[in-house]
Amino acid sequence: MAVFACLALGLFGSALVGGRVLTGSDSVLFDPPFSDARPQSLLRPSNGLTYDAVQVFEPDLLQARRSIRSGRLPTWSESIGAGQPMLATQQTAPLFPLQWLAFVLDFWTSLGWIAALKLVLAAAGMAMLCRALGRSAVAAALGGTVFGFSTYLIAWVAHPHSNIFALLPWAFLFTLHTVRGRPAGPIGLAATAGLMLLGGHPGTALLAGLGTAAWAVFLLAAGLRAHELTSREALVRAALLLAAGVGGLAIGAVMVLPLLELGQQGYELGRGGPPLPVKSLTSLVAPEWWGRPDAAGLPSEPANFYERTAYFGVVPAMLALAGLAVRRPARDQVFALALFVVTILIAIESPLASAVRHVPGIDDLELRRTLVFLPLAVAILAAHGLDALAERATLRRTLTVCAVVAAAPLVLFVAFHPAGHIWRTTLSRFPAFAVPETTVVAKAQAIEVGALLRWPVIGLAFVAGAVTLHRFASARVAFAAVACLGLLLTGLDLVGMGRGLQPAVPRSVVEVDPAAVQWLHRLPAGQRATADETIAPNLANRFEFRDMRVHALPLIERRSRLLNALSGTPFFQVTEWISDGPWLDRAPDVFSVSTVHSTRLENLDHPLRRSGAFEPVPNAPEGIFANQRYLPRAWVAHSWRPAQGMDSALTATVASSIDQLQDAPIIEGSPAPRAETGTPEPPDPARFVSSSDTEVVLSTNATDGGYLILNDTYYPGWRAEVDGHRVPILAANTAFRAIALPPGPHKVRFSYHPASVRYGGWITLAGLLALLVAAILVRRRSQGDDLGFRAMRGHTGVRN
Repeated sequence: MAVFACLALGLFGSALVGGRVLTGSDSVLFDPPFSDARPQSLLRPSNGLTYDAVQVFEPDLLQARRSIRSGRLPTWSESIGAGQPMLATQQTAPLFPLQWLAFVLDFWTSLGWIAALKLVLAAAGMAMLCRALGRSAVAAALGGTVFGFSTYLIAWVAHPHSNIFALLPWAFLFTLHTVRGRPAGPIGLAATAGLMLLGGHPGTALLAGLGTAAWAVFLLAAGLRAHELTSREALVRAALLLAAGVGGLAIGAVMVLPLLELGQQGYELGRGGPPLPVKSLTSLVAPEWWGRPDAAGLPSEPANFYERTAYFGVVPAMLALAGLAVRRPARDQVFALALFVVTILIAIESPLASAVRHVPGIDDLELRRTLVFLPLAVAILAAHGLDALAERATLRRTLTVCAVVAAAPLVLFVAFHPAGHIWRTTLSRFPAFAVPETTVVAKAQAIEVGALLRWPVIGLAFVAGAVTLHRFASARVAFAAVACLGLLLTGLDLVGMGRGLQPAVPRSVVEVDPAAVQWLHRLPAGQRATADETIAPNLANRFEFRDMRVHALPLIERRSRLLNALSGTPFFQVTEWISDGPWLDRAPDVFSVSTVHSTRLENLDHPLRRSGAFEPVPNAPEGIFANQRYLPRAWVAHSWRPAQGMDSALTATVASSIDQLQDAPIIEGSPAPRAETGTPEPPDPARFVSSSDTEVVLSTNATDGGYLILNDTYYPGWRAEVDGHRVPILAANTAFRAIALPPGPHKVRFSYHPASVRYGGWITLAGLLALLVAAILVRRRSQGDDLGFRAMRGHTGVRN
């Protein structure tokens, strides 16, 4: 653990103890209204690939923090998308234990600690797995370092799927214990599976579950083949594994049930992508071949750095190959090698990659995330390779293989690379490989050279050190020293590669609060705001204003289809309401947007300015424009138009003018209005008494009966009361809410009480209680009883 803590400090020290913040939020300072706060010395973002964390995860986590500190679950946000369920969209992962640090510590300080502890958790789990597989303590430490501090985990550590990555070796460990007949195995596996489901990325949790299931099947089959398990024992332990999975599903129910509910209301449930180009395999050896996002990115990248880079270090790669070459592979080595090969074939363009992407249910998963299995497999193999150095019979062959693997890139470089003449200049800058600002071609060649030279420099340094130590020290002392050297070089290699992928910026960067954003924050409760591309949608959760846009999956079908229909665009998720053309010009009107921030509207020739639809707000900050005609957020309509379903309502909504939508909104499932005998009553206003994430209170004085329209997202779980009496909520104008309202003064209360969260919470509590009871019972039993099963001798599935 001390090794892992030191590595985490080396990566994130400036954020943990140096007063900086682990975020790429300086990227927002390059667009108005934030650009006024950008220091002149800041010439480019510290890492432009952190935009998801900056624009989505951090704002949503801030929203969750406010909810938790107010004593309620973060179930809903009124700040984004005219209202958005939060637990259902998963990505905040507010119930994942490491995220709780954001609720109790200073928020910006907590980001560094969450990231550091996540990597330490991953490394510790991998180390314990290696120990359970019979590896020495130092080999286990190497395995933990390889997995926990691989570039893939560091790159994604601010994303929710890294929560699942960190738990993956723990799932493998408890699966191994379960197959071996250890009583704590099923309990630990159930807890791990439950935490994975609380981790905020169900697609990655499913991939992790499939990988764990493959490991379980391999262990059971190996035990049966070696006669270490009887058929009955194998069936019992398979049942225990299945029970652990069910227990994990129960623990995660508070997140799973809201997701299933959103799935019924939405579409685009996943974001499956194509496989990576074959040339992405270069990143396994030279991640910086096409540059890196915090330094120099080159236009020839086959995919962005995070998607393609699963770098696990030079020394571990050499030891992994050596361990396979010098002796007959152990069972876990066979599995790790197969896992490595299958992962490559799924993630990279291949016939297998094409086949699995046509499997129903799998096609919605981001299968490139399977790259996380590469450092896990290499960690197991490298631990074996390091232990092979302790055996005199395999020492010479192990070092020979390591030397060949270390020198191979250098030989290829000298033989084939067109920029061989600049290798000395690049090597002199090791390990940073800083590249002078020259021509693009020379810069690209220098980066390629530096990326290639990292491998032989580190690899040959390890081999030379190992040979020297074995020459002048006893075998036992030499092994300890060589192991420490390998661990040191691996740590320096991975930390050096990972530094900057999660940048640490001055605190002043995250404390910006532009006047224009403050203006949006101060809008009355009855109005909504939006912006063009200069303010990302979910930043409304960070700065606490109501934006009509949202960035979240799955999409709520009603809201998304309405936006798409108003825009005439095929984009599956609309996060920008304005372009240089007129598309989406009606969306702000329909979604109750009174005020926008836009740089494009400053152009007097823009169609929306020429039409007079938007005008600058007097005495407002630059870029603030007023919408000249929009629906109020709440009103009482005395006439309406019935609709039989969402499709017909959508057609009618898009075909209607704003006046028509206000005077006679489309109400799904409503009776036909009575025939008008005179001039219809104009709509009555509704006054906001209070408005929060989970409750909206209105007062009305209706001159006649009709429908109260609340222009917030129509979604299950919302209740409505008129003067304390429950009334049903109907869908209005496709995506919003309506309730029948009699004449006279009334107090109307909308409150969010989702049954999915309530039932899911009870199931989660029951699952946790069952897990606690099982743990107490197991603790009271003797370890030799093995829950009534015959104690196993030796290590099932492992040949030491």
